[in-house]
Amino acid sequence: MKKNTATMLAALLLSGFFPAATTQAVTLNQTDTFQSGSTDSWAVGIPLSSTPVNVPDAGPTGAGDAALGINSTGNNGPGSRLVAFNTLQWAGDYTAAGIDAIGMDLRNVGSSSLDVRLAVDGAGGRFATTAPISLTGLGNWTSAVLSIGPGDWTAVGGTDVNATLASLTQLRVLSAVTPAWQGDRLAGELHVDNIRAVPEPATLYLLALAGLSGLWFLRRCPGSVT
Repeated sequence: MKKNTATMLAALLLSGFFPAATTQAVTLNQTDTFQSGSTDSWAVGIPLSSTPVNVPDAGPTGAGDAALGINSTGNNGPGSRLVAFNTLQWAGDYTAAGIDAIGMDLRNVGSSSLDVRLAVDGAGGRFATTAPISLTGLGNWTSAVLSIGPGDWTAVGGTDVNATLASLTQLRVLSAVTPAWQGDRLAGELHVDNIRAVPEPATLYLLALAGLSGLWFLRRCPGSVT
């Protein structure tokens, strides 16, 4: 007797034939550049033709540099809120990976001002970054680093931010005046590029300082290089 389709799929999944979604693991220094011509798995709940999209030649360096375009209508219904999420390469254990901040390049293409935040969901529930990146309308590209330590979040339905950061299932980029999971209804357009997982800014500063110190040493002691 033939097995039904559901039983066969379940058996394949358990055997490892199909990788489970939970096998995705975020890693330090990973970066989404959108140079593949795709949205790099950034999406919305109900697929729409307008958002998110890959926008060629829209990145910070101009021609040849693609970016992610996120649009919203401000009306009721799907597409009214400026938000995009990722449940694949940005899921995982941020604590074990040593990720303390998310860097990204942002440009507000619309006329309405935006308050860009991150929001996360995971084992401990949902949280949004307390401090936003405020962007004026029709602005230039801005390079931002958002700290995501346990003290940088406001609960928006969650109870344990440490549990969420250790087992994160969804990362969101959205615009909201106050911390929120869905974001505000507004008519806007945001371009995002070079989304990257980085150490906390203080660590980056120390690494840069160490690099400069190394250069100074090499210049002072050229004979030490063999």
